[in-house]
Amino acid sequence: ITGDNSSFFINFENARKFKLEKELLKPVPKGRKIRKWMIDWTDEFVIYPYDEKNKKTVPINMTDFTMTKEYLSQFQRKLAVRKSLTGTKKKWFEFVRPREKWWFEQKKILTPNLSSENNFAIDVGNPNGYFYVDHDAYAITLKSKKMNDLYYLCGLLNSELIEFYIKQISPMFSGGYYKYHTQYLDPLPIVFASSEIQNRIIELVQSTVSERKRRISS
Repeated sequence: ITGDNSSFFINFENARKFKLEKELLKPVPKGRKIRKWMIDWTDEFVIYPYDEKNKKTVPINMTDFTMTKEYLSQFQRKLAVRKSLTGTKKKWFEFVRPREKWWFEQKKILTPNLSSENNFAIDVGNPNGYFYVDHDAYAITLKSKKMNDLYYLCGLLNSELIEFYIKQISPMFSGGYYKYHTQYLDPLPIVFASSEIQNRIIELVQSTVSERKRRISS
């Protein structure tokens, strides 16, 4: 959570206009753009002012990124007085609650935080890197690094059965929306079926995702 999205979020056109360093720009989808099987991302990025050193996520040395420093400096006064930074040792350009870089930089399943139905999609990375998520989206990571396990789980999560289950345990909010985060995802009764059934589900998910991509590109 940045604590001020208006300062840290930027589209591609403005990022190019201000010549921001590409290694700090991470694609971030709006929760409403995460749909069943697909992530309808356009060109919104978050300026992620962190790096990884000795397996730890640490703030960048801003002097190494002169263009980003110049861009963010116009917001320095309001960023420095964010309440969540008060009494901390954080630098003025840091996030309120940053997530580890390594956690984002992997294949995962994304879902909107609030949704009227199950909308799970796999993040396999794109030319701009893996997706980073804000408070309006949620990500599921697996210990297994096998793509087939992601396809299988995504297939189950988007099933009518799992949707019915979630709607029994999550409160319904205004507009018919349900919550999709840890409290309601952890209890899901996920079962690994026989290899034959798993393979069938995986094939169906792969073909569905491919078809969605084909429709978008055509």
